[in-house]
Amino acid sequence: MNALATQAPPSLPSAGVVWTRTLEAIRHEGLHYALTWLERMRPLEVRENALVLGVPDRFFRDWVDDHYRAMLETHLSRLEPSLGRVAYEVVVGPPPSANLSPT
Repeated sequence: MNALATQAPPSLPSAGVVWTRTLEAIRHEGLHYALTWLERMRPLEVRENALVLGVPDRFFRDWVDDHYRAMLETHLSRLEPSLGRVAYEVVVGPPPSANLSPT
């Protein structure tokens, strides 16, 4: 039996790894204006060939989708060819950069 035939397909990287690499690529291209919006999203999961990103509300989701979807999907498919699209979910809670220590 062929050893290659019995191996499982390589797994996709985690949502966090993909999102970090995507933001780094955008930063490297000097698109800092976009990072103001994009860094407020958080990676949730990889599902059905899409990177699912958490957003704070529907307005934010719609604005980012209208202005940055094409750029995100271009970078995403370049970095991880098996992922070619983004999806959004509204997530209630503090943004990932929020200070969680008591005041």
